[in-house]
This record gives sequence, C-alpha cells and structure tokens, in this order.
Amino acid sequence: MKQIIEVIVKSFIYTLLILFVINLGVFMFRLGDILNSGVKIISVEFSNFQFMLNERPGHNQFSNDHLLTNIIVFLTVATFVSRNEYFLNRQALK
Repeated sequence: MKQIIEVIVKSFIYTLLILFVINLGVFMFRLGDILNSGVKIISVEFSNFQFMLNERPGHNQFSNDHLLTNIIVFLTVATFVSRNEYFLNRQALK
C-alpha cells in the first residue's frame, strides 16, 4: 500500500512539472513570435498557471479543455514511475 501511495504522489508531482514546462514552452514560442514581428512587449504576467503576454491570455494546460490530455500524461508518468519503483524493489531483494 505504501508503494502505491508513493507512486501516485511522485506521478502527480512529475505531472505538474511536465504541465508547467508545456505552458512555459508555449509562452516562449509566443514570445519569440512577438519579438520577431517587432511588436513592443508591454507586460509579462504569470497568474492562475497561465502566462500572459501584453495582457493577452496564453495557453493554459491546466484548463478543463485539456483534461483528457492531462489524464493521459498522468497515467503515462505513473506507468514509468511504477516500473522504476518495481525495478528498484526487485534489485533490493536480490
């Protein structure tokens, strides 16, 4: 039971980090587009897990629109974490 809780907690933390990196990556692409077009940057904000550039909302991976994608990311991460935990426990038993 302890291993299951450990896998779920680790998977949740890794999933949050992955989703934040997705938001940051999309923000960097938008910033690059603005810099290439020559438009002045007025403001840069981060609120509610969303980067805003020039007071326009950007991509928000944490919104309900991306719930299925987020669940798939979580399940994939949980699979990798559980395999790693299982492998480490198997190594410790030898």
